[in-house]
Amino acid sequence: MTVVTGAQHEVGVDEMFFSTTDKKGVIEQANAVFVRLSRYSREQLVGAPHNIIRHPDMPGGAFRVMWDTLEAGRPFGAYVHNLAADGSRYDVFATITPVADGYLSVRTRPCRTDIMAVADSLYDSARDLERQLEAEGKHAPARAREAAEHLAAALQSAGVGTYDDFLMEVLPAEVEARHRISGGIPLRREAPSELVTILATSHELFDHLEAWLSDLDRLAQFSLDLQEAAHRLAKGVSNAARTAQLIQDVEVGPEFASLIMPLRLWSDMAHEIDPILAEIGPTLEELRSSTAATRFRIALARLHTEITARFAVELIDSQQDADKSREPLQNLPSIGLLCQALSEGIDELKRQVASHADLVHRAMDLVDESAGVMQIPTDLMATWHASLAARSDVPPRIAQLSPQIGAQVTSSAEAIAALQHLGVQADQALIRHDSGILADCVERIAKAADSVLASRGLSH
Repeated sequence: MTVVTGAQHEVGVDEMFFSTTDKKGVIEQANAVFVRLSRYSREQLVGAPHNIIRHPDMPGGAFRVMWDTLEAGRPFGAYVHNLAADGSRYDVFATITPVADGYLSVRTRPCRTDIMAVADSLYDSARDLERQLEAEGKHAPARAREAAEHLAAALQSAGVGTYDDFLMEVLPAEVEARHRISGGIPLRREAPSELVTILATSHELFDHLEAWLSDLDRLAQFSLDLQEAAHRLAKGVSNAARTAQLIQDVEVGPEFASLIMPLRLWSDMAHEIDPILAEIGPTLEELRSSTAATRFRIALARLHTEITARFAVELIDSQQDADKSREPLQNLPSIGLLCQALSEGIDELKRQVASHADLVHRAMDLVDESAGVMQIPTDLMATWHASLAARSDVPPRIAQLSPQIGAQVTSSAEAIAALQHLGVQADQALIRHDSGILADCVERIAKAADSVLASRGLSH
């Protein structure tokens, strides 16, 4: 059993590493960076359970959340303290993705230390609970389950939501923060052509994903603007409803009935638009969640693209180093699984983007409908309000309401204009890039990987 020494070593910004396991978490492949940072030999790692590197500071509850997520078929990510063979600790941000008959885990240096500090405080709390439960005689599985529930409750009480909600924010934040300080994916031009193809095409795929992310940033801003416009719309309708009540109290003779009719027609629009507003709210919330899910999928695809490229670099450099001449043969089978994870991730991203586009169109249909309902009575009231100035016989009570009505007409007109402007922007805010380009890049990477494996008499 490894003894914790209290020493710590850091993972470099560009030291990305990965491992693959079976469904039970037994290590099947480990790249050279993982071997070096774990300070185990490759022979010690392969065939060992992945918890060989588990640090005792990590609560069992965190791993219970991990297994619950993975067994449901969803990717998982978390800040993790690992224990090296010499007893030192090294911290990582780990993502684990179901692929084939096992899992792919990609680890990077934690770059959002502010978020990691929050995670650590949750871990400390969960570990305290587990120690208490252990003292009460509860077995490890029960302790882990209760600690997992404790972590979920802590996230809810902090206003974060579920762990999935937390992960949707953290993974993109980590990927983006690391990208800003990274030296970028290396290039190698003098190497076997298949590996160069994998590397160059990974660069191309990464650039396309960056363009998709730029579109998504615009779409996220569009969603915020849409929420603001919907809020203004709801406020205007609420004000109109209050004015309607005031209008009901106005008593005038039949000679002024023509004055009251437009007021009541305008105030009645609240009854027409309330059902639309009731649908807009949940749709916009769904759109917000979908934006987060799409950003998560793009971030995960970027991560898998970069680890594929860096593994190609690792293989190239190993072939050129006589001291590591056996390393390519030991690690080569991993290239197939990396390509499979990349392919499945891009397919899921394409589905997510299509679903997201449907949500945008649904939201805009509701926006168009609400603007249409408001337009006629608002135009009528604008004309009516302007005509008041030409009359000298306006009843005092209506005259008193005139400034209030004028402000509401202006507010309604502005809300309609904002909604119509967003309607024009809707198509521009969608991710417009051809998803077939992504699939083509992945296919070229996979074909090159097959050639590399075939040249060694291997397959995936």
